Amino acid sequence: MNKTEKLYFKDAYLSAFSARVLSVAEVEGGYEVVLDKTAFFPSEAGQSADTGKLAGANVLDVYEREGVIYHLTDNMLPVGESVRGEIDFDIRFEKMQCHTAEHLLSGLLYERYGVDNVGFHLGEYEVTFDTSRRMSAEELMKIEAEANAVIYKNLPVSAEIYDCEEAIGSHYRSKRAIAGQVRIVTILGVDSCACCAPHVARTGEIGIIKILREQSYKGGSRICMLAGKRAYDFITKLYKTAQNASSALSYPILEIADGIARRDEEIKELKLALRESERSRLLAGIPTLSQSGRQVIFADTDDASLARECANLLLEKADELAVVLYRAGAGVGFVMLGREDVGAICKKATLALGGRGGGRGPMAQGSFSSDISEIIEYFNS
Repeated sequence: MNKTEKLYFKDAYLSAFSARVLSVAEVEGGYEVVLDKTAFFPSEAGQSADTGKLAGANVLDVYEREGVIYHLTDNMLPVGESVRGEIDFDIRFEKMQCHTAEHLLSGLLYERYGVDNVGFHLGEYEVTFDTSRRMSAEELMKIEAEANAVIYKNLPVSAEIYDCEEAIGSHYRSKRAIAGQVRIVTILGVDSCACCAPHVARTGEIGIIKILREQSYKGGSRICMLAGKRAYDFITKLYKTAQNASSALSYPILEIADGIARRDEEIKELKLALRESERSRLLAGIPTLSQSGRQVIFADTDDASLARECANLLLEKADELAVVLYRAGAGVGFVMLGREDVGAICKKATLALGGRGGGRGPMAQGSFSSDISEIIEYFNS
C-alpha cells in the first residue's frame, strides 16, 4: 500500500480536507480507515493523535505503520469514494502551542547550558520533558524568562524536509540518529530540531510559557510546563483561587503567603499557651490525691506526652501502680507506670478490656476499647 500523503506537513493550520478512502477494515474498537492523504496527525513524537470526524464518523485514534496512516473510526466508510475530514482544531492548536513551546525551552537549555532533551510527553493537560542533567530552580527561571521574551519577538517558525545528507551539515537537535529524510523545525535564530509534529507559524502564537515544577528523574530533570491556552486557563484558575483565599483570610492577594506565615506563628503561640494551661490544669489536682497502693485517673486530654507527665507525678502517690487514661481517637489511651515490671499487668488488662499495647520494665502504654468507667472499675478492683 502506498504511503499516506501527510497534509499537516504542508499546512499545520488545515482543519478540513477531502480525501479518497483506500481501504476499511473492521477491528476491535471500530474500523481502520486508510486515506490517500490526511490532515490528521497520528500518535507520534510524544504527542497524542488528532481527533475529529471523517464523513460524519468520529475519529477515535490515528496511528502510522510503515508510512501508512490508519484512522480508527466508530463507523464504516465507503471504499473508493471521496470523504470530508474535519479536525478538532482547537485541540490541535493547543498542542501546536505546547509543542512549539517545548522546542523553544529545549533549544534555549541546549544553547545556554549544553543540556539535551532526552524525553517528551504532551499529555491531555500538562507537558513534560526530560533533560540530560539536573536543572536548578535559578536556571529554569532564567530560561523561562528568556523563552517568554522570544515569544514577544514573534519570530517565524518554519518546517522543512531535507535529505539526510543535506541535514548532516546543519546544526539541529535530535534525540536519535535519523536515516533518510528528516523534517527540521526551526525557530529563527533560536533552535532547529528534528520533529514530525505540527507547530505554530510564529512564536507569538505560543502566548505564554509557564514552568510548573521540576523533579529529579534518571539523573536529570523532569520538567512540567504549560503554554498557550492551557497556561492561560491554569493562571485564570490560580488567580480565582488566590482571590478566594485573599477574601477568606483578609490579606491582599500578593501578601497571602506572608499573611499565612504570620497566622501560622500566631496559631503556634496560641497552641503552646493552651498546652501550658492544660498542663497546669491536669497536674494541679494530682498532689491533692491521697496516698495509695494503686492510682488510676482520667486526664481530659488527647496529648499522650501530657498523660505521661501526669503518670510520673501520680506514681509519687502510688506505692504499686499509676495508670493515667486519656482520649485517643475512638478509644481510651493509657500510660501505666509501676515500681516494678508492669508487663504482665498490661497484658492481662488489654485482654480483659479489649485493648492493645505493651512495654518493658516499669512502663507500658497503649489503648483500650472499653468505657472509661469500666476501665477505672477494673483497676480499682
